[in-house]
This record gives sequence, C-alpha cells and structure tokens, in this order.
Amino acid sequence: MKEPEEEGTSFWLSNINSPDIYRSFIKGNNPWARSSGFTQKLQNTRGAFQYYQNAFNSPLNSNYVHAIEEDKKLREKLKAGVSLEQNNNINNQIEEQKEKPCTISNEIIAKIIKGCSIRGWVGLRQLKCYLRNLSAHKSDIINKNDFKYFLANQAVLLNDNDIDAIFEVYDTNKRDFINYIQFLNSINQVSESRKAQIESFKEQVKAPGQNYILFSYLVSLIDMNYHPEAIRFLKTVPDLENEYKMNWDNLKEDNRISENNFRQYFYDISACVEKDEDFNKILKAVGYK
Repeated sequence: MKEPEEEGTSFWLSNINSPDIYRSFIKGNNPWARSSGFTQKLQNTRGAFQYYQNAFNSPLNSNYVHAIEEDKKLREKLKAGVSLEQNNNINNQIEEQKEKPCTISNEIIAKIIKGCSIRGWVGLRQLKCYLRNLSAHKSDIINKNDFKYFLANQAVLLNDNDIDAIFEVYDTNKRDFINYIQFLNSINQVSESRKAQIESFKEQVKAPGQNYILFSYLVSLIDMNYHPEAIRFLKTVPDLENEYKMNWDNLKEDNRISENNFRQYFYDISACVEKDEDFNKILKAVGYK
C-alpha cells in the first residue's frame, strides 16, 4: 500500500499538463520545488498574469510582453516618488513626444468622430475611458484585434483596411500593438480660437502660483443649465454633471489635474462639438467666464 504522500505526488506529476490543474510555469525536473508560484508574490507569477499558461508550459507572447513592459516602465517613471513639479515636467515631455502629425485619412477620422459623437459631447472621452478601463492596470496599449472589436462595441465602426492604415502609422515596431491614447489624441483637430479659450479657462481655474488645477474646485463651478444638450432636452442636468465628473477617469490624481490633462480633456470635447456656439455654451456650463 502506497503512502498518502506518494499517491499525492504521483497524482500531481501525472496531471501536470491537465487544463484544470492550476499552477505557475515549471522549471526543471521538480516543478513543485521550483515553480515561481511558490517563490514570488502572486501578482508576479505568469500563472496569475495569463491564465492559458496554467494549462500548458507555453511562454508569454513576446509582443505582448514588450508592450506591457513599456507601459509599466512609463507608469513607474511617473510614480517613482518624484515631486509633483517633476512629474508634470515628465508629463510635458511625454505629451510633446506624442504630438506627431496625424497622417490618417480624413475619412477614417470622420468615422471615429461620428461614432463617438453619437454619445454626445464627451463621446471621445468616454471611448478613451472605456478602453483604459478594460485592463486592471489601465494600460494605454492595445492589440490590433481588440482595438477593432472594442471600438465596434462603442459604435465606432472601422473596417480592416481602416485598422491596417492606423497600425501602419502608429505601430512603429510592427508588433500589432499601439498606444491608443497617442492615436486618439492625434485626431483632435482643435481650432486656434478654441485652443485660446481652453488656455484662458485653464489660467482662470489654475491653483494660484501652481501648475495644476484642483479637481474639487473645478467641479464646484459646474452649472449644466447652460449646456446645449440640457437646453435641447437631450440630457438632464444631473446626467451631464455625472458625465463631466466621471470622464476625467484616472487623469486626476490626489485631487490635482495637470495642465496637459486639462487641455486634452477639452480637446476631446471639442472634437465632438461641431458648432463654436455650442462649444462656448459648454465652457460656460463648466465654469468658464
């Protein structure tokens, strides 16, 4: 008669590649002694990161690893314990790098804006927040198939040729991954007059002597009765207030909004508002004087 311990060992070793056996990846001839699942924190194991690996000893897709690592490095750099001023300087450098000329056809841009505008003034913002919240760590990176699928879920209908054209320009490493925030920022074609209004509003609400805006102060200025969608009875005042607050998403940290994030928020709104008169009313509704 076998000892219970031997029976257990035989069972695990004989079922090591069974799809319902949860494990991390194996190393060498003794996986139970050398599995990273027993030597590292759970969030650092590949078994916890990508479930399909629990069934077989398959490596992570190298393209996926590269994209995630690049995104992780960027986020760690921004949160590495530096001062708020240093963080803002880093943010400014990143935004400058992202401000590349958009070489995507106007037809593709029109499809995206049209799909976003179905949801109203914050349609483009909602798309960004939706894509960002698909991953637990709010990654700005997305692969080609997911990009097309999740855009379609948000009424942005692009065909394969459209997707190929976007990735031809923005997938510079040809790994089938892009930074969708970089891409969506690039299609915001804001007029100089609107940019001037946004800058004026920023200076109006900016904390005295600082280069950030207090989120709590910003929302205290709201009066959505002036909003064109409220005036036309398309949405209620509480709904508009909720849309405005919620779609800042993770671009506000510790009640502070950087100048670049403030600009980009209103650039996104501008993209979905065709008439200058309506854009002026929206600015008034959120506190611009």
